[in-house]
Amino acid sequence: DAVGQSPRCVAVGTNIHIYYGVPTLNRLMVIVVNPSDPSAAVSPVILTDDAASVAGNVIYDACSTSRTNSPSVIAWHEHTTSNVRLGYVDSSGTLGSPLTGHPSVLTYAASMTATSPLAVAAYFVDGGSGDRITISYISSISDSIIVFFSGSVAFLNAFGGPTTVSVTRIALAMASGGVAWVAF
Repeated sequence: DAVGQSPRCVAVGTNIHIYYGVPTLNRLMVIVVNPSDPSAAVSPVILTDDAASVAGNVIYDACSTSRTNSPSVIAWHEHTTSNVRLGYVDSSGTLGSPLTGHPSVLTYAASMTATSPLAVAAYFVDGGSGDRITISYISSISDSIIVFFSGSVAFLNAFGGPTTVSVTRIALAMASGGVAWVAF
């Protein structure tokens, strides 16, 4: 895609997903590649068209999970709001819903600053609603935020950190015991 930016490559079940943003349309796209047939023709599919873009980049992140059926998880800054949207993506490239067997997309009132980067990480607990999804971003109500999601419950942890001016990327990982590590 000639206007696609900020690609992410994520293993999802037996497939590879290539996510990218189209900032002029506030879109997140997905291309599903089957590694056992890498030369097969693929077509990009719109994952969502409500992603915020800043300075020509769609604000999102995605990662693999160990949840049952191995979906990925994706988080994006919702267009025209300070919310973060968070959802699973199944191996076919479809956002979570009762039809996919994964929870529907969650909208979290994050108070995310307009220019904040966003990171997401997953931690395996039970392959279902006990698994933890974590996001990190810069908030307008506190310097730096990590939010832990377990099932549909959010646990907010605010901590002092960098100013919004200095942050251009956030890296986030979940370690043994569900401990989150974040770097700005």
